[in-house]
Amino acid sequence: MPASEDTLILFVTHLAARIKPQSISVYLAGIRSLHVANGYSNPLLPGLRLKQTLRGIERKHFTSPKRKMPITFDLLCKIHPFVNFLSSNDIVFWSAITCGHFLLLRASEFTVNGNEPFDPSRHRTLSDVNSHQSPTGEHYWTVRLKQSKTDQRREGVTLYMSHTNHVVCPACAMKSNVALQQSRPQMPKDSPLFLLEHQQVLTRQHLVTFVSHLLRLVGIDPTAYSGHSFRIGGATSASLAGLKDYEIQMLGRWKSECYKTYVRSPLNVLLQFPQRIAKTASITYQYANPYYQNTQDY
Repeated sequence: MPASEDTLILFVTHLAARIKPQSISVYLAGIRSLHVANGYSNPLLPGLRLKQTLRGIERKHFTSPKRKMPITFDLLCKIHPFVNFLSSNDIVFWSAITCGHFLLLRASEFTVNGNEPFDPSRHRTLSDVNSHQSPTGEHYWTVRLKQSKTDQRREGVTLYMSHTNHVVCPACAMKSNVALQQSRPQMPKDSPLFLLEHQQVLTRQHLVTFVSHLLRLVGIDPTAYSGHSFRIGGATSASLAGLKDYEIQMLGRWKSECYKTYVRSPLNVLLQFPQRIAKTASITYQYANPYYQNTQDY
């Protein structure tokens, strides 16, 4: 130390052969912290040649991300008739599916990774879900997320789920699931919220496999769908329902405007744009410039 810009350029070029470009910034952050901790200045500044090198690495390694299809409300309506509500497993699956859609959950927020054991301190348990009644007499559920991707401080957040007055209803599905789990012998409060037969905790792979089966039954290729399709679909359904941008952002717990990338505009909405624009024919346009009196240059 201190590391020269030439050394850093050689280092990131070496890293580019084995890790993704976005991960290189993590290594550089570590180098910066090491220098600052030892009383040196930030070696990444100004770093114009280093930035150009990183830009070149990103260009060379760029691959277009695979856009997953959304599981929207209309799709839930199509697969609903194929759910067997006499099967305890189907009851659990359907509750997880509707919960994920209406609460815009990431798969990791309501399933368990197949390679890790169930941990009551991180995963959803029966104690995380509670039934309530509003002052006006409406029934609803609260779902407590102990932690999530955007909750860096692990403070947790409480989500609210009410009835849709429709056959596809997350509140009704959750009621059936909770009743099923509580009917099982010796089920403590810290037991998994979504528990399948034979004491199997619902994993991401379980969920994807079940949804893929339902999609095939309605004639849809499931390869374009994943566990993240519930969050994407929830945002898309919310947009189609006319929810305001800030409401979608609040519902999905986004702290930035990245939620806009989750909304998938369907074909019928895109085809309506010309007609909607044509309706402005009777609106006389008048330029408004409150900042300059002389508008001849505009």
